[in-house]
Amino acid sequence: MGPGGAGGENVTSIEVEDALFSHAAAAAVAVFGVPHEKWGETVKALVVLAPGKKFKQRAPYWTPTRQLELLSP
Repeated sequence: MGPGGAGGENVTSIEVEDALFSHAAAAAVAVFGVPHEKWGETVKALVVLAPGKKFKQRAPYWTPTRQLELLSP
């Protein structure tokens, strides 16, 4: 996916994936484009948490927190 809207910022799915995957609680990350009525497209992220880990840290300001789904193994 190319740059997509995230509250006025243009970010790529790779940027979001890298930021989320660097978190110690992330065992696996998938990021992809989804339609957005205002920006045309934005990113959605699925994060599989490592066993016994929690996602406590705040994500970067441009991370689409409404499009962030945490999954337990």
